[in-house]
Amino acid sequence: MCSVAMGPTRKNIRLVPLVLGLLCCGAVALAQDERIPRAVVSLINKHIQGTVRVNAWGFTLPNRITLTNMSLRDPDGGMVSRAERVTAKVDLAALALGELILDDLQIYAPVLNVEVDAQNNINVLRAIAPRQGSDGAEMNLTLSIEAYAVTNGTMTIKTPDMDAVLSGAMADGHLVLTGTTFALGVAVQA
Repeated sequence: MCSVAMGPTRKNIRLVPLVLGLLCCGAVALAQDERIPRAVVSLINKHIQGTVRVNAWGFTLPNRITLTNMSLRDPDGGMVSRAERVTAKVDLAALALGELILDDLQIYAPVLNVEVDAQNNINVLRAIAPRQGSDGAEMNLTLSIEAYAVTNGTMTIKTPDMDAVLSGAMADGHLVLTGTTFALGVAVQA
């Protein structure tokens, strides 16, 4: 004898709200989870000689991370840069493969301290230089930024011969820096 199911039973229909509720709870739990922004910071720290530190983390579905009070320090622990808030859309599939692809990167109130020592070592380059792997080879990170904006930034440049404080803002792909005795406009291409 052969039997054919003709449609959903009452028992199956009663399970639909339960399944939908569990899916919604899972999505809310993922949205409140820190694992994805922590994975981004961990991936960066694994590959650079400096250190990225973050005071607060956030994740919003489907793929936006928020890092609050983020800082970059050089290998000696000196402050290179900090930002009140950084947000970005993260390509989750690339992150799972160990690559970092960011879109709509927003950096709010960054402070960049560029220092050149007597041996012409630049702290920013030391901070983001690739780490050496156990085999001695550089551990390179694939990083792609699709679109970005910087708001209310300040830059300080110090060399053995000169100290200058520059402030700037980015708009429409142009970074305009002004100092006490000069103005400098630099076109930046994304």
